[in-house]
Amino acid sequence: MILSTMGGSTACEAREGVRAARRLGRYRLEARIAAGAMGEVWLAEDVRLRRKVALKILRPEIAMAEGAGARFEQEARSASRLSCPHTIRIYDYGACEDGLSFIAMELLDGADLGTILSEHGALPEGRVARLAEQICLSLAEAEDSGIVHRDIKPANLFLTRAGDDEDFVKLLDFGIAKVQGQEVQVKARSLMGTPAYMAPELWIGREADARSDLYALGVTLYKLLTGSLPFTSRADRAIARAHLHDEPDPPSTRRSGPVHPALEAAILRCLEKDPDKRFQSARELRAVLVEAGISARWTQREARAFWVMWRASRDEARA
Repeated sequence: MILSTMGGSTACEAREGVRAARRLGRYRLEARIAAGAMGEVWLAEDVRLRRKVALKILRPEIAMAEGAGARFEQEARSASRLSCPHTIRIYDYGACEDGLSFIAMELLDGADLGTILSEHGALPEGRVARLAEQICLSLAEAEDSGIVHRDIKPANLFLTRAGDDEDFVKLLDFGIAKVQGQEVQVKARSLMGTPAYMAPELWIGREADARSDLYALGVTLYKLLTGSLPFTSRADRAIARAHLHDEPDPPSTRRSGPVHPALEAAILRCLEKDPDKRFQSARELRAVLVEAGISARWTQREARAFWVMWRASRDEARA
């Protein structure tokens, strides 16, 4: 799970406090993986079960602001209700006497799709379809559990290896998820999603539902396939207007190679302005993709070759 770089003296003090402790409950901290405005993610060892975990730690001063502590707990509770292998596994949630709250989750080896896009550009259509089918399995279980993720985007989708599957996707970060019957009130609108991926109904104050996640998935698949977003303005007002009123260019017009008609049609249906015109469930979207057979165009051999190249480029960059 990747977070952006944290800055400022308070952040430094928080980091030093964690380093000095080197222990949170039964977790021994080994190395900081990432940091952001909300806190840090550490490689840690569960000394009781003797396994490595990713430990997400919330800064105590953040926990007191705008219900962030309640949302952090909701993230742990909502994700832990899900058992789909394509959803990040949550092992534990807790808080220490010094005010540090943490979530222990499975440690993943690989990269998020945002990083892969930035380093390698648009993906083959077979790979996009295969990833979409996997993501739909995670979203389908979330739908059944009354959970709306509300922040589907490449950075929250992590590619790793699972058994013999070289290209296995995991849905991350349920920090702003809406859980039926457990809504946490938050004033800051920025916590309700990432503007470039937000469905039109969210911009006019309507409640998010499973179809809102499918819209965000449509934006995500569009970017995976073309390397660009359907609407590219950086100003919130302009991006809102585009999501509400502008029709996206067909992905085939943004890509040098051909696009399977069924994949293009599925993405554009996800991007319908009216939620009633979209797929009504992740299962419905997945069934269309599976029937089209596009994912068969991306093989395990191709996936293995990609990861060999990716790891070699990483090793070269570190050298």
